[in-house]
Amino acid sequence: MAPDVERKLVAIASVDVAGYSRLMSKDEVGTVARLDDYRDELSTIVDRRRGRIVDTPGDNALVEFPSATDAVESAMEFQDVIAKRNIEVPVESRMEFRIGIHLGEVMVSDDRIYGDGVNVAARLEAIAPVGGISVSKSVKDQVASKVQASFVDLGEQDFKNIHQPIQAFRLDRDGPHATTERAVVSAGVEGFAERIENDEEGTLSSLKAHRTAVDPLVHSHGGRIIGTEKEGIVFEFPSVVEAVKCSVEVQALMAQRNVTVAPDRRLDLLLGIDVGAVAEIDGRLEGEAVRRATRLMRLSEPGGLCLSKAVHDQVSDLDLDLTPDRVGGFWHLDPKANTDEAPYRPSGPGAVVVLPFDRLGNDPDQDYLVDGITEDVTTALTNYGEFRVVPRGSAFAYRDQRKTDREIARELDATYVIRGSVRATASRVRVSVELIDAEADHVMAAERFDREIEDVFDLQDEIARSITLKLAPQLARGELDKSVARGSESLESWDLFQRGRWHYYRTTPEDYENALALLQEAIDKDPENVRAMAFLAFVLYIRAWRGWSGDAGRDFQRATELGEQAVRADPASWRARSSLAFAYAFSGHHDRALREAEMAMPWYPVAVGLASWLAGDLERAIEHQTLAIQTSPGDPDADQWMVGLAFMQYSSGNYEAALIWAEQALVGLPEYIQVFVIMAATLAQLGRLDEARQYIDKFLEGRPGSTAANYRASFRFKNPAYADHIMEGLVMAGLPEA
Repeated sequence: MAPDVERKLVAIASVDVAGYSRLMSKDEVGTVARLDDYRDELSTIVDRRRGRIVDTPGDNALVEFPSATDAVESAMEFQDVIAKRNIEVPVESRMEFRIGIHLGEVMVSDDRIYGDGVNVAARLEAIAPVGGISVSKSVKDQVASKVQASFVDLGEQDFKNIHQPIQAFRLDRDGPHATTERAVVSAGVEGFAERIENDEEGTLSSLKAHRTAVDPLVHSHGGRIIGTEKEGIVFEFPSVVEAVKCSVEVQALMAQRNVTVAPDRRLDLLLGIDVGAVAEIDGRLEGEAVRRATRLMRLSEPGGLCLSKAVHDQVSDLDLDLTPDRVGGFWHLDPKANTDEAPYRPSGPGAVVVLPFDRLGNDPDQDYLVDGITEDVTTALTNYGEFRVVPRGSAFAYRDQRKTDREIARELDATYVIRGSVRATASRVRVSVELIDAEADHVMAAERFDREIEDVFDLQDEIARSITLKLAPQLARGELDKSVARGSESLESWDLFQRGRWHYYRTTPEDYENALALLQEAIDKDPENVRAMAFLAFVLYIRAWRGWSGDAGRDFQRATELGEQAVRADPASWRARSSLAFAYAFSGHHDRALREAEMAMPWYPVAVGLASWLAGDLERAIEHQTLAIQTSPGDPDADQWMVGLAFMQYSSGNYEAALIWAEQALVGLPEYIQVFVIMAATLAQLGRLDEARQYIDKFLEGRPGSTAANYRASFRFKNPAYADHIMEGLVMAGLPEA
């Protein structure tokens, strides 16, 4: 019998810690203690205004109030209390909050609240400034004349999974030109004007590629992008220490990325840092600190930093080799502190060049669409991050040249060539693409995409992602084959990584042991090989999941350590994020797993699928697992994804669908023990007990002595009922209970 559900109109506040992961990484015990203390403050304030704290997942608190006025006044008081208490806390250790408030209808069941009203409040919290409050129009209309604050219109917001735009406002308690002290970083590109003049498209494409790596690093230090100029970008940070640490890491990351880029295509950043009073006006940061940071940026050495004296005085405890400029009154960090000036070496994955697509037909007005799709495919492959991609400007130079793919690839230091054509009508567009191994003059894959033309920009983006996800597995296979074919006298880290993958896909216990050894050797040769770290973590927890581990707990712990190490080394890597998401999910850290999985999108939706399944969100799990299979059917792991989808459909009670996916997975994985599990449980639930017992027998051959009681430990569901459901099917199929 379904529980009684009550509907009511309430004000919902979502309260979240800004930069919580950063604080936890520095001082886990202290951060948890401060959060508990601040939650007590919040509870006192909420109780005084007739509110109720509904839930406190992770670092978030969900609060309901009987009126919008109570909600806003409570939020203002809480932010005041936190600001006052933070005065006594070092800047880099301060805990600050974002608050979002919405007035809407919710469903109440067992004292919990659900519905779009809750989701809107959470989305408003995400766009609130650090230490600030964002509200919906429904709240603003109720409280505008009742609270001591003005409201800055943020416009209509298209929030994820919210069906209609929400007009949002930022609560401004100090007027439109309020100032606050912030650390400001101004970033520019060496020789930007000259680069733009010589190759605007190629320069912007390369810059965009680097931003995909740099921006997540900025966010991980609590920073945010506050404005962009033609010559650069302005970031702000809550503390000087975080601004400097992040800047050092950014330059080290840029130096690392430049190692595998030909000298004439490298981008060197200039960074200037200052601290002082600034004001945010019309979405831009204004103030002397911004102007000083920009002047310092122009004085920076390529790949280095320039710091004002005020910044230097606050970071004296950091282990940095800073040199004073006696005349200018500033300090700078030598760019050689971040790199050993490694020479250009075309090692690692072979580069891919996306040549300008051809327009089929006689309508020159379609050229913009053809070029747009070419550019988006180039950008999507770059953002995918697994291959070196020749910048668009360099590729477009070959638009009308009559050269072979081999000649073009050799001139651009590329291994693979992507060619394509576009045929568009008034209502439809057809894109055909080929992936070519240029040296072998071999077509590795060919795909065709037919779409209706609606929003042309959304269309370009969708086609670009689809092409990337269809061709990427073929590129990976090409790299694997090349590495395995090489002699074993002096293997580089990249080849060791590929050989480790090759053994993993052979799917035997012996091959897994070989894979682990090769991947560890790849890391030993190159401690910054993020792919090897992430894949080693992946093999460890898959080994444990398959029942081939002598110590599953140790494997999960090691997988988590490797995943965290990979994310620290490359926060923009979806491979690192997804491996850490899997490790967290299999270890029972469901909220952490979901956060990491989200950061692997859109390139690895299966991570969201698995994390959502173990966290209990079956609808979302099935949606993303299905998406993974549809978008990358050629992925070597597609059969395992089908196993996962079979488990998810089973958990949802759709046994017919579970059986279909399990049978498909069985074709590709005839000896996979987890396929036997889901086949047995599903057939039992369908009443086909004789067939179910056959799969239990196969399962017990691989794991003799197993019982429902000890096998249950393989699953770390947030809701134990999901594990009970699987054990129910297995016991019905003949697995001993204990």
